[in-house]
Amino acid sequence: MLHWIRISLSILLLLGLQARAQTPKIRYAMVPMQLKGDVLPVSQADFMQRLQDEVKKQSPDVTITLVDLPQTKNWDMLAPEPGEVQAICRRLGVDRLAWGSVRFKTDSRGMRQGGNSGVGDLYPGQSGAGTFQYIVTMAGAADLHVVDGQTGKVLLDEPFAIFRSESTNAAEGTDRFDDLQKELALHCSADLAAEIITQGKKRMNP
Repeated sequence: MLHWIRISLSILLLLGLQARAQTPKIRYAMVPMQLKGDVLPVSQADFMQRLQDEVKKQSPDVTITLVDLPQTKNWDMLAPEPGEVQAICRRLGVDRLAWGSVRFKTDSRGMRQGGNSGVGDLYPGQSGAGTFQYIVTMAGAADLHVVDGQTGKVLLDEPFAIFRSESTNAAEGTDRFDDLQKELALHCSADLAAEIITQGKKRMNP
């Protein structure tokens, strides 16, 4: 009896390994996202590296290769022909082509906790009794374009919001405050990664 149990477990393990091996990889070619806005808390290189890390963490079967395609700068105003995208994807050996931009905006509000008046709003720099905290929000309007390499059809072509918030006792203008803004901007890449994975796995003809 024990012998048959071991055989059954071995067969299940083998089937599981085969299923993993047969899991199709979704290969992206992606032009580095353009970072825009009055506030640029993070470099393009750091943002794209975090984006790649987030995609790998959320879905190991999706891969991203960064490419330089200058012609995509004109595609925001005039969408590319399907044949053009198909030719690029064949040349690069990928399933999806993506490009776009993120326009960052930041907001911070001072909050006094404790003291005689309990919790009250303060403007940054204003003094008052109790513990002083900043609520920092980093928001981005992501304009992401994803095109299927096999058909040349557009999978995604509309903006969506990405944002993160966190509190800190570091005052505006300090290194700690700037570091927090950078980290919040990097964390925004998680929302972008989730959208890339969703669109990457979408079937055009289910």
